[in-house]
Amino acid sequence: GLAKYVQLQATAQAFIFQQTFITLYGLLSMGIVGLMVNALMMTTVAEQKHDLAVLRVLGAPRARLFEAVILEVFLLGTIGIIFGILLGRVINDYAITPLLLSNLKLPDSVRPDWTLRSVVTPTLITASVLALATITPARTAANTKVMVVLNPAAADQPTLEDLSKLRERRANYGLLVTGVILLAFCSVILIVFPLVFGSGDQNGLATMIFSAFLLMVVGMSLVFYFFTTPIERILIGLYQLVNKKAAFFASRYALRGKGRNAIISLMVVMSAVLPTLLATQLALSDANIDTDLRFQRGTDIYARPVVIFGGGGGGGPIFRRAVRTDSRMSNDDITNLARQGGIANVAGLGEDYRSEASDRVQLRSSSVEFVGVQGDLSQVLYPGFYRWTQGDTAALTRITQDPDAVIISQGLSEVLDLKLGDTLRLKGEGLDHERLVKIVGVAARIPGFSNGITRNRNDAGNSVILMNIETYRELRHDPDKGALNPDEKLISRMLAQAEPGVDQTVLARQLRDFFDRGEGISLELTTELIERIREQLTQGRIFIVVLTGLSMVTAIFGVLAVMYTAVMGRRVEIGMLKAVGAAKGALRGIFIGEAIITTLAAALAGIVAGTTLGYAFEGTQRLQEDTPMLLAFDSVTSGVIVVMVCFAAIFSAALATQPVIRQKAIKILREK
Repeated sequence: GLAKYVQLQATAQAFIFQQTFITLYGLLSMGIVGLMVNALMMTTVAEQKHDLAVLRVLGAPRARLFEAVILEVFLLGTIGIIFGILLGRVINDYAITPLLLSNLKLPDSVRPDWTLRSVVTPTLITASVLALATITPARTAANTKVMVVLNPAAADQPTLEDLSKLRERRANYGLLVTGVILLAFCSVILIVFPLVFGSGDQNGLATMIFSAFLLMVVGMSLVFYFFTTPIERILIGLYQLVNKKAAFFASRYALRGKGRNAIISLMVVMSAVLPTLLATQLALSDANIDTDLRFQRGTDIYARPVVIFGGGGGGGPIFRRAVRTDSRMSNDDITNLARQGGIANVAGLGEDYRSEASDRVQLRSSSVEFVGVQGDLSQVLYPGFYRWTQGDTAALTRITQDPDAVIISQGLSEVLDLKLGDTLRLKGEGLDHERLVKIVGVAARIPGFSNGITRNRNDAGNSVILMNIETYRELRHDPDKGALNPDEKLISRMLAQAEPGVDQTVLARQLRDFFDRGEGISLELTTELIERIREQLTQGRIFIVVLTGLSMVTAIFGVLAVMYTAVMGRRVEIGMLKAVGAAKGALRGIFIGEAIITTLAAALAGIVAGTTLGYAFEGTQRLQEDTPMLLAFDSVTSGVIVVMVCFAAIFSAALATQPVIRQKAIKILREK
């Protein structure tokens, strides 16, 4: 075996998928930044409308105003990209790398490569997002009318130029964009996906999968963005119960401010969806891990041979190892396991032979795997996981007693059009070696056989047929090669049930001490596997919390920037309220209430969207595998999101209003 190189290849493929996910997550984060830049530049253009109109009066062409906005964003973006790359290098070299080296116990000489790609990729993503975010503000600046200076009262009225444009027949860009989107969607399904899967390119495959995932996240964000307005109305109603006066002013802006509020809401929704989605899937996995592993493993103890080719068991009693030269176990191994203290029941399975099964007249056939059963599986497998289409659990006992009795899956039953009591023709090894058997059970689900017993007829080729071990022995033997050997080793794995109340940790130590010493058999306990996976899920939660923090930090900066521009645009309102006697605390409470209502409504919409999408992913997979699902919800991640957006709202509103509300009313009004 080449275990090292197989592991290296698997690790390399996992790295490709992880790197692609991080890149696309960066694209999503930069998309949120793009929304913030768009909102800020639109506010800047609106506030500088008079200056832009003066430039138009002085003869500046529209292209100059367009270039002015583009140049401003370009300069700021260049500074930000350079600073971000340097900061990323410092964090990577002096924080992340030492942490990983200490946890992985690697030498200090191991360092990640600082490649050109690691710089170019985020630079291109940032440049593209900023370019797209700047187009609308730049066009708005270029379309500034000279009437803003000459006649401000008529600046917003339609001019002759506007009316002439309305009369002209122009190309419909909306239909063009719609057609491009539909064409791209169909092309991806019919052309790109088959091409990528056919080529086997891991980078392309990972990009396609995560791109589809990212588009689904964005689409879910846009769908649930619709629900932010109803949630805002509910929050306003609750706010009225706390502070009716502040709620009145907060509601006016929260419900009517469609520009900046829409940007804030969309940023927060998009920031909350992905962490909540991943956290929901993690919570569902944690809640169902016990049920899933019990269904997949089938019983308490899973044993299989450890095959070591060549070499010896030397090295003294301390380093002695068991050596097996075959991949099958005998009835003696079953007996040895059954004799161990704490073991209630044992069953052996022979499952290394595939052949063909058909109806009696061979009208329909399918390639299946034969599984010989040594022992009563009904006394070994976990109860409560069975689902029988025809028959019941007694069929598992019957196949141990009747050599002509077999159990098939629902999918194979539908393909062969056979039911309980019908005759099944099995093809054995050799020429004209066939046997007619009777179906005593049709199962849609049996624990321990999650891949072989299926209700899906499309998976009939992967299904198994459970039969008596002696029938299995006969079918896999070629009659032309001599007499049947009744002592041939056939068992590929053993399933055992522990006695009720036994300490399975002690039992595992006892079994491994016996079998690792001289039998060359590896044992796995379902309880140990459950604990090990729970530890991995705990590490995953830490990653989700970090991801949530990174997502919401971007949203916090966006909320701060948008709230600052909102306060600056409402200086007259603040001055008038101060003039009629409003206190600083009341003014600050108005803006804090507005910010909390807007951001919290968006956060709740994002949490609901992520949770819904997480349940959709998990439910679809479990429906396909026909496994039960326990409901779960990750309150930690959702709580972090709610706390961070509320903190962002309070901090942003307080910081943005402080420079204005500390001034006197007359000064605020005169500056405006």
